Amino acid sequence: MTARELSEHGDDVTLIVDGAGTEGLATLAEPEHSAHALLQSVRNLIGRTCYYCSGAVGVRNKPKVYQYLLLRKYTQHPSLRALLEKGLLTF
Repeated sequence: MTARELSEHGDDVTLIVDGAGTEGLATLAEPEHSAHALLQSVRNLIGRTCYYCSGAVGVRNKPKVYQYLLLRKYTQHPSLRALLEKGLLTF
């Protein structure tokens, strides 16, 4: 919801799906899930999915997860530091 709100107000948003969120992504991608419409509304904001975590929870090869770029720049995980250095990530 936060990503959608930020995007609707013109902020540049890219979601990085990490940890158990990769399993959640696979679950929400199922059309019968109650929050599927929310996922569809932010689908274009999902830019990266953690390679390691998607494998650890067993969803890496599911087509609904695999369609997102699987990022593995730092020990098979997304490098948040690299995004911070480029000014692409804030906390």
